[in-house]
Amino acid sequence: MVQYFSVVSLGRSGSTFLERLLDSHQQVRCFGEVFRSGELYSSSDKTLRRFVEEDLHDPSSRSIGFKMPWDNIIDYPEIFALFLDLNFKIIFLTRHNKFDQYLSMKMAQITGKWKSIERYDHDPIHIDPDEAINYIRYFIFSDESLNLLCRKFTRLDISYEEISAGHRYEDLQTFLGVDQTGLKPQTIRARSVPRSVAISNYDQVEEALQAAGMVHYLDEPEVLS
Repeated sequence: MVQYFSVVSLGRSGSTFLERLLDSHQQVRCFGEVFRSGELYSSSDKTLRRFVEEDLHDPSSRSIGFKMPWDNIIDYPEIFALFLDLNFKIIFLTRHNKFDQYLSMKMAQITGKWKSIERYDHDPIHIDPDEAINYIRYFIFSDESLNLLCRKFTRLDISYEEISAGHRYEDLQTFLGVDQTGLKPQTIRARSVPRSVAISNYDQVEEALQAAGMVHYLDEPEVLS
């Protein structure tokens, strides 16, 4: 019997990294955002259950899943009833460093490069400190909301910082009930310069984060993305 799973996360949390990582396993099929506007389900007239069981079917895989980010959950809140009906397991993915999450979003907006298949241009960008702080608060609140939504499910909590460093790969495979093998990252790190180089007004941002009690995000080791 196939084990279904879903990667639940906010945007810019490393879900594409995790999707491609899991998809490198011969017994796992991890789809992307199938419920996003313009993707697979938007052109289907099937119920959610029929769509998952028929359109996402892969006879060669023991575990099949897809990404379910926050904005897709808002559009399809009934997905959680399906998760219960089909005994989905949830991989709850977060990014510990909320400033880096914001910076990843901002650089993707500016460059138009949303998928980690090519590097960002490295002209320094200007950051609005107030916007950054507000987004950090939003990310924290939204993670807490997703945590509550996922509390009834069998779940694995994991972070982008862990998987990007090559950790927790055995935990992922055990959780999905597949053979242990060498998972292989399939994406690149789009940002290859430190925050202090990527941000033109870094000192101003650092001062604002210090005043907001958030400067610890700049003290943490960088995971380039």
